[in-house]
Amino acid sequence: MTIEELRNLYGLSKTKQRERPMRCVIYTFSKGIDTYRGQTLRDYYILTSAWGFQRCSFRQSGQCEGLSIVERATGLAPRFFVYIHPTNIMDTSVRSRQMQKRMDMKLNEQLESLYASQWKEFCDACRALSCNGHTSVKPSYPFLLSLAYWANGVPTESWYTDADLKVMIFGQETNSWVGTEDDFGTPPSPVFNPEVTMGAVMGIYEIFYSDYHLNHREGFNFNATRYGTFHNGFNRFASMLNARCAGKRIAYLWNNIVKIGKAEGSGFCGEEIYRLQKQHFDVVGKEVEILKPDLILFLTGSYDSRICDCWEGAQFTALPPFAVGDVAKMMLPGVDVPAYRTNHPSARLSKEEKEKRLEAIVSDFMEVELK
Repeated sequence: MTIEELRNLYGLSKTKQRERPMRCVIYTFSKGIDTYRGQTLRDYYILTSAWGFQRCSFRQSGQCEGLSIVERATGLAPRFFVYIHPTNIMDTSVRSRQMQKRMDMKLNEQLESLYASQWKEFCDACRALSCNGHTSVKPSYPFLLSLAYWANGVPTESWYTDADLKVMIFGQETNSWVGTEDDFGTPPSPVFNPEVTMGAVMGIYEIFYSDYHLNHREGFNFNATRYGTFHNGFNRFASMLNARCAGKRIAYLWNNIVKIGKAEGSGFCGEEIYRLQKQHFDVVGKEVEILKPDLILFLTGSYDSRICDCWEGAQFTALPPFAVGDVAKMMLPGVDVPAYRTNHPSARLSKEEKEKRLEAIVSDFMEVELK
């Protein structure tokens, strides 16, 4: 199986994957040899859609000691059957540099490690809540970020890392967050299923962002009722900042202050689901620490208490001429970049009032930038 065929195989749903023989060529740029229970082991790398090349250890054709790594990265284990073709194993320095470049997804690797450190505990807590007969509201899939973007068949995060200015814009929560593949059920169900891999959940964001933002230079191109209002506000702010930063390359990243929505309905997920985040999936502050945006905007309205749950001791100061409840300049402990909070784009305000608030934020930020 060629690399392109492997990539196409990964793009299939799990149902379709099971219909295909799981064979591929494994490449190596490590000559290290180890032993396991008296048998020779080598480190090889398998190409995955989300993470590029991932290390796995194989004893011989058809046997893999790193199934957990393959599962975490691709969701294919334990069905993945490996065929090592001796003539296709490459150790040349040129190929090594090419593969190392494809593995250069440092921020995404850090995000993956962050989520993986809490994933099992989170899944167990979600399973317990979903099985609770007294709970009518079920959790949806968590809002996991991913910077991976495929360009010319290679995953890259340079669209973000190479930007002159990195902006993170927070919304409130994303209810009914689910992938479209039958990994999430047929038809896909937004109710969280702990059997779905973490990589597949990160893939929801990756596919959504690629389809609706990275391929459209003017901003988000999403008109569905569910997220359209928020992204209209997102786009309006982006257009204002772009106009004031002519000649700069700006990367915009969408995040949510509440990482776990509810499977059905609108509005806040409720205290039972939100407690899952506070007790078992406290990742928002660490996401900011990893991604290091230059500007943070919270389009979260009345969610100040939830911001304080992520940054204990956060402070809000009125940005004149507005009251602190309308537009606030923020101090987030441990975050040394400008941060602002204003209304959610769905707030019942006139278009003119919303524009004035966003303009005030852009103007204040530009003053900070010029100092």
